[in-house]
Amino acid sequence: MTATTDLQDIKISGSGKLLGGRYNQVKISGSGKIGGEIEANRVKISGSGSVEGKAVIKELNVSGSCSFHDHLGGESCEVSGSIRAKGNVHMERLKVSGAFTCSQSVRSEDIHIRGSIKADKIETEEFRLEGSMNIRKELNANVADIILYGPCRANEIGGETISVYSHHSQPGLIRALLSLFQGQHMLTSDLIEGTNVYLENTRAKIVRGGQVKIGPGCQIERVEYMDSLDVSPEARVGDAVQI
Repeated sequence: MTATTDLQDIKISGSGKLLGGRYNQVKISGSGKIGGEIEANRVKISGSGSVEGKAVIKELNVSGSCSFHDHLGGESCEVSGSIRAKGNVHMERLKVSGAFTCSQSVRSEDIHIRGSIKADKIETEEFRLEGSMNIRKELNANVADIILYGPCRANEIGGETISVYSHHSQPGLIRALLSLFQGQHMLTSDLIEGTNVYLENTRAKIVRGGQVKIGPGCQIERVEYMDSLDVSPEARVGDAVQI
């Protein structure tokens, strides 16, 4: 980014439209539209906003809703409400309390969702979810920590440490805060593969790993493990093979 002193601050209160460009800080209070590509150090949206072109934003904060019609990139994104992105999203840190929808891929160092996330593909070092998800292709994370508060789906999940918990096993306060999520609290996947895998309330065709624990509520067609396998009496496993 250009030095802060060389860039303009813009504020939209009520309803307005901003042409694309390079800015230091953009604040939208109400309803605002950015008509082209934007590059900014900080963008804060309180209300509703939309960005028609490519967006490179160092710090993005959304309290309300915002839609991005092209690529979204930057360092940090915090959302209390909802974001809908039609292009790829590459943010170093992504923290959402609400709903995050991406039509393409999401890449980040750290993703923490309390609510729901939908995407074509996710690549991250740490993925922490308390809520529901729909990942059409793969979720790849070094650490994936998922607490089920609604239906979760990923075609494939891969990582070093994969943990999936039913919301029933969580403390009462967190459980109450996320109790609005409706639907079956179940993770469905074709393939789950990791070094250390612990699963609850999971329906999968293949689970493959080094140390594998299949907990309550699981329905697994085939488990392939290297070091150890522990299956709960409240789970169903078809084939179990040491490899």
